[in-house]
Amino acid sequence: MKNKLSLLKFGSVLALLALSLACGSAADGGGGNSSNSIYVAKEVNTNAAPSANSNASSPAMNAANKLVEAEKTIGLPPANPIEKGKPQKFYLNTVSFTVPANWKRTMSNDTYVRFASPDKKFRLMMNVMNDKREGDMMQEFKKIIEEKPEKKASLRALGGDTLGILIFYESQKDKSNFIYWESYPPPNSEGKAPVLSINVFFPYGEFEQHKQLISDIYGSIGIKK
Repeated sequence: MKNKLSLLKFGSVLALLALSLACGSAADGGGGNSSNSIYVAKEVNTNAAPSANSNASSPAMNAANKLVEAEKTIGLPPANPIEKGKPQKFYLNTVSFTVPANWKRTMSNDTYVRFASPDKKFRLMMNVMNDKREGDMMQEFKKIIEEKPEKKASLRALGGDTLGILIFYESQKDKSNFIYWESYPPPNSEGKAPVLSINVFFPYGEFEQHKQLISDIYGSIGIKK
């Protein structure tokens, strides 16, 4: 019975999200997916602060996140400005972000950029790939929370209103941790979409010590339409 109720609840969430995205598409003129767009439909509240910890921009996103108990999500604190941070730009200047002053750019091209702390224990990696997509963001979100609860998935808005899935990755074998966010733009007629992914790598087992910095980096991200 509990499983049936959960499925019914999730069906309601899907309906809510479909309505929300449909309204967003109509408001944008129904122009379809641009060849270089890394975004999904705008959320209802475009005045929401660009914080990695924001869950309040859309009723559909709120409802979706209620599928996951709060203690089973990543739980980043509210973002603060990065003290003496260095503003940066990426992907034809459409993505802005800030890194700590002593972090260095270690690799970059038009669709890939990586920064690292002086001791190389912390890294930020951004990438845009023309990825093949099957299904939509809610289908992927449902799959993750049901099959991989250890990833602590939640829907997050970056840059104010660009929705994506935020997950936690931890590998005891590789002694590796990172927080990963991926956008879910609608695919084109060939089933492909330019997907923006943002990773923050940090020392294994040290999330609690560094969660404020992780949140600050995600909170600094701005995305132009």
